[in-house]
Amino acid sequence: MSPVFDVAKRIRVTEVINGTIHSESEHEPKNGDYAAALTNLGVDVLVCAAISPTLEAALWDDGVEVISDKCGPVAMIAKAYVNGDKALRRFHSPGYSDCF
Repeated sequence: MSPVFDVAKRIRVTEVINGTIHSESEHEPKNGDYAAALTNLGVDVLVCAAISPTLEAALWDDGVEVISDKCGPVAMIAKAYVNGDKALRRFHSPGYSDCF
């Protein structure tokens, strides 16, 4: 995972069908347009370590739910999310505080 989504070189997409991980793929955003890349890929939820407020707002406007301040092995995070842990509390980034 990149420390900040805005500068990630690749986007990893996990496709979930009927609550089961169906496929995984990696994509490189064209011209650094992350919002368009996620929209074009049909992404519904983004899980990331950090993201700028501007990009986060753009994604929400495009209908992409953003879950930030997460870190850990991507496969474990995806599995936890698919298994119903939508808040992913055990994957909070170091220094995370939910009092904002």
